[in-house]
Amino acid sequence: MSRLRLVLITLVLILFVLIVGFVVAAYFFTSATEPVSLPPLPAESVTGNPEVLTGRSAIKELATVSLTPIECTLRFADETYREGTAFSVDGQLRADLLNQHNQVTSLIVVGDVVSIREGMLVRGTSSVAVSGLIGTQVSYTCRPWSVDMSVFSLDVTD
Repeated sequence: MSRLRLVLITLVLILFVLIVGFVVAAYFFTSATEPVSLPPLPAESVTGNPEVLTGRSAIKELATVSLTPIECTLRFADETYREGTAFSVDGQLRADLLNQHNQVTSLIVVGDVVSIREGMLVRGTSSVAVSGLIGTQVSYTCRPWSVDMSVFSLDVTD
């Protein structure tokens, strides 16, 4: 009788270990497959072409729309500017904005420093002074860009 009892206790222990093992394994497998919720990107891919990004944001935010270098066509909702082109790479941004009088304002944003060229006048200033301009909302369409770092110069001979 004691031998039968020992066999039963052993079987119960084995069954217990198997059940606990399955429960632990099921917990780890189901928790690893739960979808991870990522924050939405500010740009959306145009259907049919994953390299083209479209969206709406402030001009200064175009520096972070993509992890790869991009060239963007800009459209403005307000009456100050008609259109523009922006280039972004490694957090740097250049935007050339055409106003209603066909005058171009160029700006370069690198960190907190904004450089502006209006006509022949080139000036550097903090982003606080030009927050209205770089905060302007635009609709954009962006495509991959072959980097040309010379666009980040505001030489008056541009």
